[in-house]
Amino acid sequence: MRDAHAIKDASREAADRLAEADEVHLVGHIDADGLCAAGIASRAMTEAGIPHEVTFVKTMGKPEAGDLLDENPATAWMVDLGSGVADNFIDREWIIADHHEPPKGPEEGPNHHVNPHYWGLDGSVEVSGAGLTWGIARHLVDDETAGELAAMAIVGAVGDLQNAKANRLVGLNRSIVQYASDALTVDPIRDVTLYGRETRELHKFFQYADDPEIPGVSGSATAAIQFLAEHEVPRRDPDGEDRAWVHLDHDEKSRLISAAVRRVIANGEGSDAVRRLFGEVYQLPQEPVGTQLHDAKEFATLLNSTARYDRADVGMALVKGDRDEALAEAHELMDGHRRALVQGVDHVLDQGLERVGQLEYFHGEDHIRDTIVGIVAGMVSGRRQSDDDAVTVGFAHRSENEVKVSTRAPKGLVSRGVKLSEAVADAAQSTGGEGGGHDGAAGATIPKGTESDFLAALNRALDHQLKARV
Repeated sequence: MRDAHAIKDASREAADRLAEADEVHLVGHIDADGLCAAGIASRAMTEAGIPHEVTFVKTMGKPEAGDLLDENPATAWMVDLGSGVADNFIDREWIIADHHEPPKGPEEGPNHHVNPHYWGLDGSVEVSGAGLTWGIARHLVDDETAGELAAMAIVGAVGDLQNAKANRLVGLNRSIVQYASDALTVDPIRDVTLYGRETRELHKFFQYADDPEIPGVSGSATAAIQFLAEHEVPRRDPDGEDRAWVHLDHDEKSRLISAAVRRVIANGEGSDAVRRLFGEVYQLPQEPVGTQLHDAKEFATLLNSTARYDRADVGMALVKGDRDEALAEAHELMDGHRRALVQGVDHVLDQGLERVGQLEYFHGEDHIRDTIVGIVAGMVSGRRQSDDDAVTVGFAHRSENEVKVSTRAPKGLVSRGVKLSEAVADAAQSTGGEGGGHDGAAGATIPKGTESDFLAALNRALDHQLKARV
C-alpha cells in the first residue's frame, strides 16, 4: 500500500534519534547518489552540532556489516546502502536511508530503517538515497539550508537516473523538486536531455548525442559541424569562444531541435526516440552558467569522477559547498574519468560481447576498474537499443579473490517482468556472493572463478521471472 505520509513520519523519527546522539558514524556509497546523500547528511549534522565521522564503502555486504558491528558505534547512519544487510542490525538503534529493494520486511531491520519499498513506493524511480537522506536531514537544519540541500538531493536522483523512465523526476522526487524550486535552488525547465548542455562544445554536443542518436549527425565531428552550418548556428561567439547549448538563443535552439526531430522521424525511429530527446532538466541557478555545477546531470557526472577513483572526500566537499580546492581537484579527476570510460568502452567493443541465453556479457578483468564497470555496462547497453531482449552483464576484478558484477536490463525486459534486484541477488547467493539493486540495474560481488556459474544461475532466474508473467 502506497503511504508517502508514513515515510515522512519515519524520517522525522530518524531525525529525532540523530538529534539525541552524542556522535554518529556516517557510512556512504561511492556513486553520485551516495555522495550527495553523505554530503547532505554531513552538512546537516555539522549545522546541528552533531559530531560525526564519515566512511565510504563500495558496497555494504556481510563483511562491511561485520566491520561496523565490530566497531559498534552508539549511532550509525547508513545512506544509499544498508537495506541488504539490515537484519544484521536488528538490535541496534541505527539509521538506514536506502532506496534499494530490501530482501526482507521492515520487521527484519533496525528501528529506524527508512526504505520506500516498505510503504509501496518504487525506490528505483520515486526517490533516491539522497532524497531519503534529505527527508531526514531537513528536520535538523533551518529552511534556507534545507532548500540548498534539496538541490543536492535532485543531483543525486538524476545521477541515479531516476528521471530516465519518464524523462522527469516523479514520486517523492517531485515534492523535492517543488521544495527546491520554491527555495530558488533548482530551476526545472523543459529542454533537450542530451548530455553536455552546459560545457560541451556545440558540435560535440551533437556529435556525441546517443540517446537518441541523430541520424547523419551523431558519431561524426564533420557531420555535426555541417549540421550547425546548415541551420546557420555559429559554433563560436564573436570573440572566438566556443559556444555550448546553454549559450544559444531561442530561435537557434528551435531550428536545431526541429532539424534533429525531422532526422529522427525520417530514420523511422518513431515517437519514443523523439520523446527521449526532450524532458525536464534541472538547473542550479546559484551556480555559474556554463559550468558543470549549473546542470544536475553534469554535476552528477563530476561527482562520479571523484569517489570512483578513491577521492570520495572531494565529492562530498563539493556537495557541502566547497568551490575552491575541491572543485579544482574534481576537474582534474574528471579528465581521468573521461579517459577511463572511453578506454573501458573501447575495450568492450574490441573484445566483443558474448551471448549466453538471455545475457550478453563482457569481462573487464583488470582493464576496467570495478568502480566504473557499471557505468561502462550502462553505456554499452545504451548502444544496443535495437536488442531489447538481452541483459548486459559486466565483470571486473575487485580484488585478488573477488569479482564485481554489474547488470543492466532494457526497458522492454523490465516491462515484461524482469526484476534484476531479485535475479542478481539469487544468482550471487548461489555462488557464495551477495547482490541486489533495482529492477533495471543491479550489482553483485562474487568469488573469482564463479562467473560462469553466476551467468547460468542468472539465466535461470530471468527465465523463471519471464515465464511467471506469461
